[in-house]
Amino acid sequence: FPSHDIQHIHSNSKLKIVTTTKVPGVLCTFDKNMTIKDIAALSTQAKVVIAVNSGVFPGLLNVHTIESIRQFYIFDNRWYYSFPRFQNKRCITEISINELNYYVTLGV
Repeated sequence: FPSHDIQHIHSNSKLKIVTTTKVPGVLCTFDKNMTIKDIAALSTQAKVVIAVNSGVFPGLLNVHTIESIRQFYIFDNRWYYSFPRFQNKRCITEISINELNYYVTLGV
C-alpha cells in the first residue's frame, strides 16, 4: 500500500496498527524484530487483518486467526479467498474508517 494510505488510516482513527513494512509514525514488526512466527501469533489477537499476499500471509491462515478475527481484508490479484469473514479488495481506499471501527468495536 502507499504509505500515505496507511498514515491516513492511522491518523484518522484510534485503531492500533502494526505493519510489516516501515511507514513513518506507525509501529512496524521490524521495530520489534518479529519473525513470521511472531507475526502469525500476533494475528491471533487481531480483530481486523488487512493483508497483502506476501511471505508473511500464509502464517496468518492458522486456525486460531481464522476463528478469532472479525474481518480479514486481502489484497491479491491472483487468488480469491473464500474463508469466513474474508473480503477480497483491490485498493485500501475501498475500506472506510467507519467500517474498520465497526469490526473493532463489534460486541463491545
